Amino acid sequence: MRYNITERTIDIRESTTVMPEERYGGWFAANQGNVDVTINGYTIAPGKGMDMRNAVPAGSTWGSPIQIVVPTGGVVRLTRLQYNEIRK
Repeated sequence: MRYNITERTIDIRESTTVMPEERYGGWFAANQGNVDVTINGYTIAPGKGMDMRNAVPAGSTWGSPIQIVVPTGGVVRLTRLQYNEIRK
């Protein structure tokens, strides 16, 4: 099977929970701010990230919320991938 992969990237500047959507699979979150942030309970230092792109095989979807805690001065850039099978 072959897949067309598209991405959606957003900047998150305040604490939120990103709810699962059936169309998105793997994701990557990077701390773009200058303070520690928390993603799903893990502390992420400035300039570091959490990579879940390879945790979800192509054609699958991410099924749980992504909890992001952003203190003042923090910015999390979240990229989610959408996999669509190429049908001939």
